[in-house]
Amino acid sequence: MNTSALIMYLVANITVTAITIYFFFKVLNTPPKSHQVDDDGYPDAHGPKTFDAT
Repeated sequence: MNTSALIMYLVANITVTAITIYFFFKVLNTPPKSHQVDDDGYPDAHGPKTFDAT
Protein backbone atom coordinates (compact mmCIF):
# COMPACT_ATOMS: atom_id res chain seq x y z
CA MET A 1 0.00 0.00 0.00
CA ASN A 2 1.51 3.29 -1.01
CA THR A 3 1.50 6.43 1.14
CA SER A 4 -1.37 8.26 -0.55
CA ALA A 5 -3.66 5.23 -0.24
CA LEU A 6 -2.79 4.85 3.44
CA ILE A 7 -3.49 8.53 4.11
CA MET A 8 -6.82 8.34 2.25
CA TYR A 9 -7.75 5.19 4.19
CA LEU A 10 -6.94 6.78 7.56
CA VAL A 11 -8.74 10.05 6.76
CA ALA A 12 -11.88 8.18 5.66
CA ASN A 13 -11.91 5.94 8.73
CA ILE A 14 -11.24 8.77 11.16
CA THR A 15 -13.94 10.93 9.55
CA VAL A 16 -16.60 8.21 9.70
CA THR A 17 -15.66 7.32 13.27
CA ALA A 18 -15.76 10.95 14.40
CA ILE A 19 -19.18 11.58 12.82
CA THR A 20 -20.54 8.36 14.36
CA ILE A 21 -19.28 9.31 17.83
CA TYR A 22 -20.63 12.86 17.47
CA PHE A 23 -24.17 11.68 16.65
CA PHE A 24 -24.02 8.96 19.30
CA PHE A 25 -23.28 11.51 22.03
CA LYS A 26 -25.81 13.93 20.53
CA VAL A 27 -28.51 11.27 20.91
CA LEU A 28 -27.41 10.46 24.46
CA ASN A 29 -27.46 14.10 25.55
CA THR A 30 -30.77 15.08 23.94
CA PRO A 31 -33.47 15.49 26.60
CA PRO A 32 -36.60 13.38 26.09
CA LYS A 33 -39.72 15.00 24.68
CA SER A 34 -42.53 15.66 27.10
CA HIS A 35 -45.61 13.78 25.96
CA GLN A 36 -48.85 15.24 27.18
CA VAL A 37 -51.50 12.57 26.84
CA ASP A 38 -55.00 13.88 26.36
CA ASP A 39 -57.51 11.09 26.97
CA ASP A 40 -60.57 13.36 26.99
CA GLY A 41 -61.57 12.38 23.46
CA TYR A 42 -61.79 8.68 24.26
CA PRO A 43 -64.91 7.09 25.70
CA ASP A 44 -62.85 4.69 27.78
CA ALA A 45 -59.96 5.44 30.14
CA HIS A 46 -57.87 2.73 28.41
CA GLY A 47 -58.04 4.43 25.01
CA PRO A 48 -59.92 3.60 21.81
CA LYS A 49 -61.48 0.20 21.34
CA THR A 50 -59.74 -2.07 18.86
CA PHE A 51 -61.11 -5.26 17.43
CA ASP A 52 -59.12 -8.26 16.33
CA ALA A 53 -60.56 -9.59 13.08
CA THR A 54 -58.72 -12.90 13.01
